[in-house]
Amino acid sequence: MAVNLLPLATLGAIETNGTVTFGLWLPWVSNADGNSVTVKLIHEHDQFLQNVPAREFPMAHSMRAPYGDFWSVTVPIAGTPPIISGSAWGTAGRYVYRYRINNPNVGGLDWIIDPCAREFGVGKLSAFTLGYQPYGWSVSEASWHTPALVDLTLYEVNIAELGGDLERTRDLMAYLSDLGVNAVEVMPLSNVAASVDWGYLPIGYFGVDERFGKRSDFQQLVDIAHQHGIAVIVDAVYGHTGVDFAYYDAYTRLQYRENPFMGPFAKDYFSSFGKSTDFSRQLTRDYFFTVNHHWLEVYHVDGFRYDCVPNYWDGPLGVGYASLVYETYQ
Repeated sequence: MAVNLLPLATLGAIETNGTVTFGLWLPWVSNADGNSVTVKLIHEHDQFLQNVPAREFPMAHSMRAPYGDFWSVTVPIAGTPPIISGSAWGTAGRYVYRYRINNPNVGGLDWIIDPCAREFGVGKLSAFTLGYQPYGWSVSEASWHTPALVDLTLYEVNIAELGGDLERTRDLMAYLSDLGVNAVEVMPLSNVAASVDWGYLPIGYFGVDERFGKRSDFQQLVDIAHQHGIAVIVDAVYGHTGVDFAYYDAYTRLQYRENPFMGPFAKDYFSSFGKSTDFSRQLTRDYFFTVNHHWLEVYHVDGFRYDCVPNYWDGPLGVGYASLVYETYQ
C-alpha cells in the first residue's frame, strides 16, 4: 500500500507573522455528534503563576481528505494584550499548549498532547516558539556524505548526558573521531511523559524532548558530529507508544467507537510494555513515514535504529516495518 507525507504545514502549531494556527486530525470525532475540541495555551513564563490561567480557544470542525474529521483554529498572539497584567502573553518566546476534547456521552478530557507538535514542555505539554528562527547549518554540511553501512564504527550515546551542553558535545565528537568512530547511535529523543525515562514509551515524535534542550541544540549536535566525520543515527520507537500518546489516550478514555491509529497489530509481542500501533491503518503508516522524513530533513540525521521491530514486522511484503523502511529510502 502506498504511503503519503502528512501535510505538516497545516498540522501542529504553525506560526505566520505572530499568528499561530493549530491543526489536528481526529477521525470519527465530529461536531455533528456533539463533540467539541479546544486548545489551551499559555506563555512558558506564566505557566506556574496561579493568577494567570491558560487561555482557551474553541476549534472549528471540517472534513479533510484523506482521514476525515479535522479540527483547527487560528490565534493572533504577537502584540495582543494579556488578560492579566504582568503576563508574558503576546511577547516572543516559548508557549506551551494542550488540547481538550469533550464527548457529550462520556465527558471532557484535558491534557491531550499534540501528536504533531515540534516542541514540548514539561510533562504532557506541547510547545511552540513565537519568533522561532530556523537553525543555520554550517557551510560544510552541504558537502556531507553518510559513510557506507559496511564501514560504520558505531558508538551509542545517551543524549541526556549532554542535554544542550554543546561544549561537551564538541569534546565528545573530537574524542570519538580520534578513536576512529564514524557514527553515533543516539538513544530515543522523542517526547515522553515521565521526567525519568529512557525514551521507549514515546508520546510525541516530531521533536526533541524538553529534557534534552531545544530543536537547535540537537541540530547543532548533528552539525558538529558531521564536521568531525561522524554520522548520527537516532533510535526510533514506532511499534508501540506510551499510554499518553494522543491517539491512544483520547480514543480510549473517551470511548470512541474506533481507533484510527492504535490496534492489535503487534499481536502478543511485548503486550505488557506500551500500546500497539496499528500499521494496517493508513494514518499510522503515513504518520511514521512522515516522522522519518522530518528527522532526515529538519535534523539532518543519517538513519534510524528501529526499536522492537517484532511489534510491526508482518513479513517482507507486509505494510509494517519492511514497507516503512523501503518507502523511506527508495
